[in-house]
Amino acid sequence: MFTSLTKKWEIDQSPLYRHIEKKEVDQAFGGELQKLIIQSLRTDEEMQF
Repeated sequence: MFTSLTKKWEIDQSPLYRHIEKKEVDQAFGGELQKLIIQSLRTDEEMQF
């Protein structure tokens, strides 16, 4: 899952989503999201197992 956050996804290459209009996405977004997920896993009491 974490690896996929840092890879660019070509949505128009997917048979399921090829009709959706492409838009430019900030490349740093995936990395920031990855950091937030890791922080949540470390600190959120509901994520303890």
